[in-house]
Amino acid sequence: MNLIRQLLFQAEDLLFPRHCYTCGAEIEEGLFCPVCRRYQLELKEWGGRGNIRQGWFLFTYDEGVKDVLRKIKFEGDRRLIRYLAEEVQILCREGRLASLLGAGRDTCMAGLTWCGVPTDAKRREERGFDLPTALFRTAAERSGGRWFPLLCRTRHTEPMFGLGPEERRRNLEDSMALLEDAGGKDIVLTDDIFTTGATLEAAASVLTEGGAATVRCLTFAGSVENLR
Repeated sequence: MNLIRQLLFQAEDLLFPRHCYTCGAEIEEGLFCPVCRRYQLELKEWGGRGNIRQGWFLFTYDEGVKDVLRKIKFEGDRRLIRYLAEEVQILCREGRLASLLGAGRDTCMAGLTWCGVPTDAKRREERGFDLPTALFRTAAERSGGRWFPLLCRTRHTEPMFGLGPEERRRNLEDSMALLEDAGGKDIVLTDDIFTTGATLEAAASVLTEGGAATVRCLTFAGSVENLR
């Protein structure tokens, strides 16, 4: 099945040459050309908070990235999911993810367990995919890590956009649970966007209570303004 999917992807790229989402230059993989990738790339650490030891986002949440994520979530453009996932794989291949996650560590990437913030079941059914898994799973496994769906949603939650801090806290309270044992694991918790960090903190709390040794967070995009 994976071979068939790969052949279909190759045929699609031959029939429809890919172009940088920002400048229009012809490219072979990912969403951006090398020049625009350097412009969009942030690799920003937002520091530990609560049960999160460290956290980073990879790209600036503006211009092309914001538009692409909107099209993925609200228009169901699965082709763009693959392009974003390839951007993560490029950073993995170049050693940038290892550099981030390996800072100050005695263990290597192969010792890490990766998981995603679970998507609300209703939204996952509507979309037909789980975005953190689609973005990060391949890079995690190619780096020697292990991908597990450690968390699930226990109830429906409202979209976080426009909610204040206390409303976000109530919206997320008791909304996640463990699916598998997290005991002793060094975990990389992933999501598509870093905003206030409330969802990541709620997920990290469940993992820590379940015995995780450390929890680091990695999101595809984020805004520096959210760190102020």
